[in-house]
Amino acid sequence: MECPGELPLERPRPDFGDLSTRVAFLLAKEVGRPPQAIAQELAAALKDHPEFSQVQAVGGFLNLRFTPATLHQVLRGVLEQGEVYGRGDLGRGRSLQVEFVSSNPTGPLTVGHGRQAALGDVLANLFQELGWRVTREYYLNDEGRQIDLLAQSLWARYRQALGEEAPSPEGGYQGDYLVPIGEELAEEWGDRYQDWDEEAQEAFRREAVGRMLRLIREDLEAFGVSFDVWTREVDLHRRGLVRETLEELKRRGATYEKDGAVWLKSTEYGLSRDPVLVRSDGTPTYLMVDIAYHVDKFRRGFDRVVDVQGADHA
Repeated sequence: MECPGELPLERPRPDFGDLSTRVAFLLAKEVGRPPQAIAQELAAALKDHPEFSQVQAVGGFLNLRFTPATLHQVLRGVLEQGEVYGRGDLGRGRSLQVEFVSSNPTGPLTVGHGRQAALGDVLANLFQELGWRVTREYYLNDEGRQIDLLAQSLWARYRQALGEEAPSPEGGYQGDYLVPIGEELAEEWGDRYQDWDEEAQEAFRREAVGRMLRLIREDLEAFGVSFDVWTREVDLHRRGLVRETLEELKRRGATYEKDGAVWLKSTEYGLSRDPVLVRSDGTPTYLMVDIAYHVDKFRRGFDRVVDVQGADHA
């Protein structure tokens, strides 16, 4: 038997072993035998292997536990090779994109974003050491309702700095980080923007996003994390990629309309519910834009794409 493709390895619960593989499920499709029978055969073949102290077939999975001697040998290699340990050419000639942090430009970074920054940067470094051409990318959600609320919240702080009574909009951003920005704009612009007209909306959107992005960049720089590419949501719309992706999904029969909205047929692919792609007012959802963004990623020719997501996306 020969494994079709790459050997899938996972870290199981500690009481199951050091490594686990579902290779038996992949082989079952090739040889027409039950996964459990294949896993048992593999376990018997590996039972006396000197690197394993325990090999178990459980429900089609193969769980492996290394001997202490094997682990000691690895540790000796780490100590002897130092900084060059683990380097290789597994990814030579192949490209990989790691997208991480990608915080909305509506406020400063949080501890959670710091976790994502650490994970993403470490992953990128590891892949680079294995010979991959790595692109570190930050996706900037600088379009939509949340940016409108940010701009209007900053306008309220600007007017307050001018001595006016100006409550923040319903659902707006209340953070004190907007106060000094509003004061700076009041000093720079005076009372130029008394009305929330089209000119004011454009000016405060531009300033709000630009200044939040500056804060984000400064925090990332202090953390020692840099990016090769910054992709803006507004550019995806300007290029027509969101509209184009939606039309392609419709052409493939992957959508349907209900209650004036456009829905994705996710349940046909094993998911629990169908999400909305375009709201009844015609505006695309986060998911719709994210699909278009990932289409853009693969069009750029990456061999692999890695998304480091926050806890709220798990």
